[in-house]
Amino acid sequence: MNRELIHCTALTKKFGKIIAISDLEMRVYPGITGLIGPNGSGKTTTINILAGLVYPDHGEATILGLDPLHEKNKLVGQATFLLENISLPNHLTVEEYLERVMLRFSSISKEDYKRILEEIGIYDIRRRKIRTLSAGMKQKLLIAQCLLPNPEIIILDEPITNLDPISRINILSIIKEMWKKNGTSILLSTHILPILEDVVDNIIFLKDGEKIAEGQYTKLVEEYLKDYIIIELETTEVDTVIHILDNNSNVELLKIDGRKITFKINEDHREFTKRFFKEIVENEVFLEKYVVKKPSLDELYQLLIDSERYYI
Repeated sequence: MNRELIHCTALTKKFGKIIAISDLEMRVYPGITGLIGPNGSGKTTTINILAGLVYPDHGEATILGLDPLHEKNKLVGQATFLLENISLPNHLTVEEYLERVMLRFSSISKEDYKRILEEIGIYDIRRRKIRTLSAGMKQKLLIAQCLLPNPEIIILDEPITNLDPISRINILSIIKEMWKKNGTSILLSTHILPILEDVVDNIIFLKDGEKIAEGQYTKLVEEYLKDYIIIELETTEVDTVIHILDNNSNVELLKIDGRKITFKINEDHREFTKRFFKEIVENEVFLEKYVVKKPSLDELYQLLIDSERYYI
């Protein structure tokens, strides 16, 4: 069995009358784990507890078997954090700032320093003032800061929020490479889903401070979406196809966009296909396109957040 990098037991935190997290049980294993949920679901509170910035009212959390509240010094360099709303010293250059970080970790060689900055994509801008950097470049700088000590795990709170689409893809690509090349595990908190599914190995879903589901992404899809089949087709005879679909009680129309029709079926795909294409042939309809879409992380999210089902 994989080693537990993070273990939370009965973790509870209230702010006044607001329950931020309630009896949270959570395990994080090697790889890239997405901590996913809507705003206010408890993601940031959980990460702040792991960072030793917030004391829980009940329960406990460990990182690499250590208590982040009382053994924080032992975790230095082994677990690093990129938290929300970190302010940077704008008067320094990238190089000057990272040299200050390196002073805390004497084991970092010049070769490793250069390699990390080149992999992240900020080596060529190392002499620029931080105040001149874009939001995406500042995120890269903070990720480089997290990587320099060669930690076992990096915990990132909303690292792609407020970035443009290209920067988001770039940052997630860097995160993927950190695990692939360096074996650095990642716990990544976000509520932005569409480009995340190609990055994460494992997922933990939070809602209203409680865990709704956790597990390997592929196994969660298999568990919850095995009968969730989306089909997208294109035809010039839209009205005829819609009439055929309307007469099928196991079909749910999702979208009609010009000649494109997207729908969900709630039955065995093979049985549907035989019946559907029989009617298509009988009505002499020509389909320009017929695609069975792979279930997405967004669909899994919608199902879990709306259904209140628990995964054990």
